[in-house]
Amino acid sequence: MIDAASGGELMDKTPTIVRHLVTNMASNTQQFGIRGASQPQTVNEIGVVDNLRLENQLTKLTSLVKQLAVGQHQQSIVASRVPPQGNSPSLEDLMKQLATSNLEF
Repeated sequence: MIDAASGGELMDKTPTIVRHLVTNMASNTQQFGIRGASQPQTVNEIGVVDNLRLENQLTKLTSLVKQLAVGQHQQSIVASRVPPQGNSPSLEDLMKQLATSNLEF
């Protein structure tokens, strides 16, 4: 890059010319910036409203996860109490028996 800016081989130039060339390039960089340079990174701030909104969403999500965990635990308890499906009567059969026994009284 310096060779191109100096119009040829840098080694063929005198120290005074090289110093002037580098100083000139440095001042141009400070004045105009470097081509293709990215913009400086900035820290994004979250406002109070956004922070409260995030806290509310996190609270709701935590509550939902707890409800799901409790629901799965209760389902496993109910499933362990259900009799095996082998020779057990179906719900429909139990309802028919209940209806006929009530009619007999």
